[in-house]
Amino acid sequence: MATSTPPLALSDEEFNALLRLATLYRRQSLRCVDAKAYVAGSVMVGAALEACLMALVHVREEEVISWPQIPMMKGRIKPLLQWDLATLLRAADYAGWLPRQIPDDHEFSHRKAARGDYAKLIHLCRNLVHPTRYLEDFSTMRMTRKRLDFLLEVFGYLGEHLAGVAFRPAELEVSERETSPS
Repeated sequence: MATSTPPLALSDEEFNALLRLATLYRRQSLRCVDAKAYVAGSVMVGAALEACLMALVHVREEEVISWPQIPMMKGRIKPLLQWDLATLLRAADYAGWLPRQIPDDHEFSHRKAARGDYAKLIHLCRNLVHPTRYLEDFSTMRMTRKRLDFLLEVFGYLGEHLAGVAFRPAELEVSERETSPS
C-alpha cells in the first residue's frame, strides 16, 4: 500500500532551506540597520518571520490541518510553500502559537497586544515594500532606525517563542489552551 505525502509536508531540503533563509533574512535586516536602509530591513524581518512560520507549520502540521480556513487550490490543500505571510499568521493564531487580541480594524496598543499582534505589526511593516501600502499606511511617518530596532527585538522574542512551540509536545499545547483563561 502506497503512503501519501501529508498535505503540508516539505522535503528535508526545503525545510533546511527555510531555516537557512530565516537566518539569512535576519542577518540581512541587521546589515540594513548599518546601511540606514530601514524599509528594506523591515521587509527582511517580515521575510524571516514568514520562513520561520512555514517551517513551524511543517513541523506542527497536525495543529493546522483542521483549520476551517486552510487555503485550498483546485479542491486540495494549497502547498505550504505557496502560503503568504498573512495566511501563515492566521494559521498561527488558529493553532494558538501566536494568538491575537487586537482586531484588524483597531489601532495597535502595546497594553492590549498579544504575541500575534506583534507578529501582525511585523507583517504591516514588511508590506511597506508595496507602494500603495506605504502611501496609505506610512505616508505621514518614516521607517526609522528606532522602529527597525523594535521590529528586530520583536522578531527575536517571537523567534524564541516559536522555537519553543516547535519542540513542545502537542499534548502540552492542547492542555495549556484548555486551561488558559478566556
